[in-house]
Amino acid sequence: KGSVKLPDIECTLKGSSQFSELPQWRKILSEHVFRTMMQAAHLLAGQAAFPDVVLPINQRISSILDSMKNADHAHLFRGLQTKLKEHSRFVLDVLARKYIDLNDEMQVRAVRFELNNP
Repeated sequence: KGSVKLPDIECTLKGSSQFSELPQWRKILSEHVFRTMMQAAHLLAGQAAFPDVVLPINQRISSILDSMKNADHAHLFRGLQTKLKEHSRFVLDVLARKYIDLNDEMQVRAVRFELNNP
Protein backbone atom coordinates (compact mmCIF):
# COMPACT_ATOMS: atom_id res chain seq x y z
CA LYS A 1 0.00 0.00 0.00
CA GLY A 2 1.51 3.29 -1.09
CA SER A 3 1.45 6.68 0.46
CA VAL A 4 -1.76 8.64 -0.10
CA LYS A 5 -1.55 12.39 -0.65
CA LEU A 6 -4.16 14.04 1.53
CA PRO A 7 -6.13 16.95 0.07
CA ASP A 8 -5.87 20.44 1.52
CA ILE A 9 -8.48 20.62 4.28
CA GLU A 10 -9.07 24.32 3.62
CA CYS A 11 -10.26 23.56 0.08
CA THR A 12 -12.21 20.37 0.75
CA LEU A 13 -16.00 20.41 0.72
CA LYS A 14 -16.52 16.67 0.96
CA GLY A 15 -14.04 13.99 1.89
CA SER A 16 -13.69 10.77 -0.04
CA SER A 17 -14.29 7.48 1.74
CA GLN A 18 -10.71 6.51 0.91
CA PHE A 19 -9.52 9.13 3.41
CA SER A 20 -11.97 8.45 6.23
CA GLU A 21 -10.05 5.40 7.42
CA LEU A 22 -6.68 7.15 7.49
CA PRO A 23 -5.55 8.28 10.96
CA GLN A 24 -3.67 11.24 9.44
CA TRP A 25 -6.87 12.48 7.78
CA ARG A 26 -8.89 12.13 10.98
CA LYS A 27 -6.20 14.04 12.88
CA ILE A 28 -6.12 16.86 10.32
CA LEU A 29 -9.91 17.00 10.23
CA SER A 30 -10.22 17.05 14.01
CA GLU A 31 -7.64 19.81 14.38
CA HIS A 32 -9.31 21.86 11.64
CA VAL A 33 -12.74 21.56 13.30
CA PHE A 34 -11.16 22.53 16.63
CA ARG A 35 -9.44 25.58 15.08
CA THR A 36 -12.62 26.68 13.33
CA MET A 37 -14.67 26.38 16.52
CA MET A 38 -12.03 28.28 18.48
CA GLN A 39 -11.99 31.09 15.90
CA ALA A 40 -15.78 31.30 16.07
CA ALA A 41 -15.64 31.45 19.86
CA HIS A 42 -13.11 34.29 19.71
CA LEU A 43 -15.38 36.23 17.36
CA LEU A 44 -18.32 35.84 19.74
CA ALA A 45 -16.40 36.24 23.00
CA GLY A 46 -17.28 39.92 23.44
CA GLN A 47 -20.99 39.46 22.84
CA ALA A 48 -23.58 39.32 25.60
CA ALA A 49 -25.28 36.42 23.79
CA PHE A 50 -22.16 34.22 24.04
CA PRO A 51 -23.61 31.80 26.65
CA ASP A 52 -26.79 31.32 24.61
CA VAL A 53 -24.87 30.70 21.41
CA VAL A 54 -22.38 28.19 22.83
CA LEU A 55 -24.88 26.16 24.87
CA PRO A 56 -25.96 23.94 21.93
CA ILE A 57 -22.33 23.76 20.78
CA ASN A 58 -21.26 22.47 24.20
CA GLN A 59 -24.05 19.90 24.13
CA ARG A 60 -22.92 18.73 20.70
CA ILE A 61 -19.31 18.51 21.86
CA SER A 62 -20.48 16.34 24.79
CA SER A 63 -22.27 13.94 22.47
CA ILE A 64 -19.22 13.79 20.20
CA LEU A 65 -16.94 13.10 23.17
CA ASP A 66 -19.12 10.15 24.20
CA SER A 67 -18.34 8.37 20.94
CA MET A 68 -14.78 9.65 20.40
CA LYS A 69 -12.15 6.92 20.65
CA ASN A 70 -8.95 8.90 20.16
CA ALA A 71 -7.67 10.24 23.49
CA ASP A 72 -5.73 13.12 21.90
CA HIS A 73 -8.78 14.36 20.00
CA ALA A 74 -10.96 13.96 23.09
CA HIS A 75 -8.48 15.97 25.16
CA LEU A 76 -8.51 18.74 22.54
CA PHE A 77 -12.31 19.02 22.51
CA ARG A 78 -12.65 18.69 26.30
CA GLY A 79 -10.32 21.66 26.62
CA LEU A 80 -12.42 23.64 24.15
CA GLN A 81 -15.59 22.72 26.01
CA THR A 82 -14.05 23.80 29.32
CA LYS A 83 -12.96 27.15 27.89
CA LEU A 84 -16.40 27.78 26.40
CA LYS A 85 -18.06 27.02 29.75
CA GLU A 86 -15.61 29.24 31.66
CA HIS A 87 -16.18 32.18 29.34
CA SER A 88 -19.94 31.64 29.44
CA ARG A 89 -19.82 31.91 33.24
CA PHE A 90 -17.71 35.07 32.95
CA VAL A 91 -20.22 36.70 30.57
CA LEU A 92 -23.15 35.69 32.77
CA ASP A 93 -21.38 37.14 35.84
CA VAL A 94 -20.75 40.44 34.04
CA LEU A 95 -24.37 40.63 32.94
CA ALA A 96 -25.67 39.74 36.42
CA ARG A 97 -23.72 42.62 38.00
CA LYS A 98 -25.14 45.24 35.65
CA TYR A 99 -28.51 46.77 35.04
CA ILE A 100 -28.83 47.17 31.30
CA ASP A 101 -31.39 49.31 29.55
CA LEU A 102 -31.16 48.29 25.91
CA ASN A 103 -32.39 51.74 24.88
CA ASP A 104 -29.45 53.41 26.65
CA GLU A 105 -26.52 53.22 24.27
CA MET A 106 -23.99 54.17 26.96
CA GLN A 107 -25.00 51.21 29.15
CA VAL A 108 -24.78 48.83 26.21
CA ARG A 109 -21.32 50.20 25.34
CA ALA A 110 -20.22 49.84 28.97
CA VAL A 111 -21.21 46.16 28.95
CA ARG A 112 -19.43 45.59 25.64
CA PHE A 113 -16.33 47.30 27.01
CA GLU A 114 -16.33 45.14 30.14
CA LEU A 115 -16.82 41.96 28.10
CA ASN A 116 -13.95 42.87 25.79
CA ASN A 117 -11.60 43.98 28.58
CA PRO A 118 -11.81 41.41 31.40
